[in-house]
Amino acid sequence: MTILWADLPGHQAGAKTAESCISSSLGPGHQGGPAGLVEKCRTWKKGQVLLLGLLLAGCAGREPEVRTVRVEVPVQVPCRTQEVAVPPWAASDLKKSDGLELKVRALLAERRQRIGYERQLLASVSACH
Repeated sequence: MTILWADLPGHQAGAKTAESCISSSLGPGHQGGPAGLVEKCRTWKKGQVLLLGLLLAGCAGREPEVRTVRVEVPVQVPCRTQEVAVPPWAASDLKKSDGLELKVRALLAERRQRIGYERQLLASVSACH
């Protein structure tokens, strides 16, 4: 038989058998038999069972409360945006024999094209968020 002895003075919290509890409660110089301690152990065990039964009976008398709870959960939706067309780059038609001024102008124009193209791509991506 296992009994919890946490509430008894002079005992450490934990589970002990009735025999070990009685033998540890009988200190040196104890007069008389362990009959009183055995009865205390049995009473304690009955009290625990009764307390547990009362707690369970208290929960059984309640009706379950039914309520509707709205939970918002994010759902993945496919993003539908127009595709961004890749422009014809200004520097793609350059030849090795073209002059330096023409190459610089074409590269500057292509830089502006790329900046505009990146802005369109960012706008398309941000529309999906």
